[in-house]
Amino acid sequence: SVAITEAQDVYFESRAEGQFSVRRRPGLELMSGITSDIGQGMYWSNRMQCLFVVASGKFYKYTDAFGTNIELTGVNLDDGTPATFAEAQKLDLSPICYVANNSLLAYTDGSTIVNPDDPATPTSTMVTSYNNRVWANDVFHRQDFYVTDVNEDGINDPTYWSSSVNPFRAGQKPDNIVAMASSWNEVLIWGCDSCEVWQEDGVTPVSPLVGSSIEAGIFAPHSLKKANNTWFALACLQGKRAVIKLNSRSPQVISEPIANELASYNTVSDARGMVIFTGGLNMYVLNFPTEKKTWAYDMKTETWTRWGVWDSSQAKYNNFLGVDALFSPLWNKHIIQTQQGSLYTISRQNYTDANTAIRSKVVTGWIDHGTWGRKRSDQLIIKLQTNQQGNYKILMRHRDDGRPQWSNYMEIPVSYLGAADSFAKLNRLGTYRSRQYEFIMTDPVDMAIVGLEEDVTGAIS
Repeated sequence: SVAITEAQDVYFESRAEGQFSVRRRPGLELMSGITSDIGQGMYWSNRMQCLFVVASGKFYKYTDAFGTNIELTGVNLDDGTPATFAEAQKLDLSPICYVANNSLLAYTDGSTIVNPDDPATPTSTMVTSYNNRVWANDVFHRQDFYVTDVNEDGINDPTYWSSSVNPFRAGQKPDNIVAMASSWNEVLIWGCDSCEVWQEDGVTPVSPLVGSSIEAGIFAPHSLKKANNTWFALACLQGKRAVIKLNSRSPQVISEPIANELASYNTVSDARGMVIFTGGLNMYVLNFPTEKKTWAYDMKTETWTRWGVWDSSQAKYNNFLGVDALFSPLWNKHIIQTQQGSLYTISRQNYTDANTAIRSKVVTGWIDHGTWGRKRSDQLIIKLQTNQQGNYKILMRHRDDGRPQWSNYMEIPVSYLGAADSFAKLNRLGTYRSRQYEFIMTDPVDMAIVGLEEDVTGAIS
C-alpha cells in the first residue's frame, strides 16, 4: 500500500473489498454560452422555479434546462464582484430574490430587477435572510449591517430598511464584516478574525447570541458554502490559512494535507467555493483564480485532489473552469458557472470538458519495498477497469532514486471485460532503490486504475 503524492482531475471511489479505485472527475457539457462575460454567481429559486444568473453586471433568468435565458432589465449591478442572493416574500406573499454585489441592494420578482423604494437601502456585498427578515452589510461602514423590520403599518416588510434600530454593529472584535450567512435560525456574521452569531430576540429585534463567538475569521468571503448541514470556508485561524468545516461552534481544520500549498499562495481573497453533488460524489471545490489552482475535497473519503484544465502549449495545469455551482431539483441538473459566465452541466457521464480532453493524473509515493538496498523489478501488475468497448490506453512512466528525470511514457492497453477487472503485466523494469510511478488517463471514457502490485528481487549488490 503506497500513498499517492499527486492526484489531478480524479476522485477516489470505494470498492467492495475496502480499497479505492482512481477515476476521472466528472466532466462538463455546455448548457448556455454567455460570450465575454464574467461569472458572478447563480441562485436557484424553488418558489419561482427558475435559475437566476449574474454575469458582467447583467441579470439573467432561466426557465428551462435547455439554456434559454431572459435578460432582466432595470437597475445596473456591479460588473465584477461576485454576487450573493437571498429570498423573501412581499406583503402580498409574492416571492422576491435579493442580490448583493457591491452595488445598491436590488431584488427581482422574476420579471424585472429594481432597488427598494426605501432611501435607507444599503450598498452591500452580502445579503441573507431568515424568518422573512433580510440582512445586508454596509460597504461604507464596514462593521455595520442593516436588517429589514416592521414598517409604519406594523407589518414585517422585507423591503423596509428605514427602521430606527438600523444599523447594527458587529463589534465583539474590531474587524470588518466580510461575509454573512444564515442557518439553524441564526445568522453568522464573519469578520477577518472572528465570527459572531446573531439571532432574533423579539424585541431589539436582533442581538448577538451571548457566549457564541467563533474564533475563526474568513480570508475569502465567497469560499463560504454549506453542505451536509456543515459550513465550509477558507478561514483565518490566528493568522493561519486553513479550510475549515463548521457545524457547531468549534471549527475543524480539514486542510492539513494541503497546508503548505495554501501558505504559498500570494492571493487567496478571491477564492470561490463550490459544492458539487453528482453521481454520488460529495465535493467541496475551492478555486483560486489568481493563483490558477483548484482543490477539491471529497466529503466521503476526506481526501484532497486537484482539479483543472491542461494547457498543452505551456505543459501545465490551470485552475478548474467553474466558480459557482448549484443543483436544480426541477431539471435534475448539476450546473456550473465558469469564470467567463457560461453555464455547464456537470456529470459523471461526461468524460470531457465540453469536448476538451480531461488529463487525469496520479503519481505514487516513493516505493522502496521496505529496504534501501537495490532491488530488481521482475513484474509490475496493474489492475484496470473500463465499462466501454474500444481500444483505450493509459500512459505510464517512472523515475528512480529521487532523480527528477522521468523515463519515456509507455502505452498500456485497457481491455473491456464487462464488470471484471483487466490486468496489464509489465516485465523486467530495471533496478532501483526507490521508485515513483505516474499514470495518465486522457481517453474520453469511463476508466479506472484499481491498483498495482510489483514483484521484486532484492536486495541486489
